[in-house]
Amino acid sequence: MIRLLTDSEYDLIYTFCAQNPALNLYFLGNLEALGVVSDSCQFWGSFDAGGSVNGVLMRYMDGWNIADAPGCEYAALGEVVDTHPAGAARLQDNPLHIPSF
Repeated sequence: MIRLLTDSEYDLIYTFCAQNPALNLYFLGNLEALGVVSDSCQFWGSFDAGGSVNGVLMRYMDGWNIADAPGCEYAALGEVVDTHPAGAARLQDNPLHIPSF
């Protein structure tokens, strides 16, 4: 399941991204500076059947980044990128579980 994340899920995003801080430094910096919901930055989560997060997609303006874990719903996250009104001028992926997002 994919859904847009809210301010109440700050800790969920932070905890997930902090598992790989070297890869997810951009996530952590934007999260700290801008919060979960702002005009320029948004976060989506991929969740498994048990409700655990297995992927986070971040939009900063028209740039996109992904942090993943096994079971991440890459196709659904890709659809968010493809259909978002901000467009996609840049995609930076550092996925650990597939060759490229």
